[in-house]
Amino acid sequence: GSSAERQLMSSSILWASIFGQLSFGYLADVFGRKVMFVTTVMLITIGALLSAFYFDQIGISVYVWVPAFRVVMGIGIGGGNT
Repeated sequence: GSSAERQLMSSSILWASIFGQLSFGYLADVFGRKVMFVTTVMLITIGALLSAFYFDQIGISVYVWVPAFRVVMGIGIGGGNT
């Protein structure tokens, strides 16, 4: 992959965690902390498993799917810090 693709894979989790931190505090006030904590754990688990077990079966580049899965995981990580 190109340098830009590698940077996207590295930075996607960081940007997503910032989004998670900014949004999950409000959502926890609305829906309750316990519900949002369970949601963050599920997002982290699903994102990590999808990132770990992804293989290029349907012809879409790893540089598309892995950053997308890391975004899911990053939102959960950021939400867990609220």
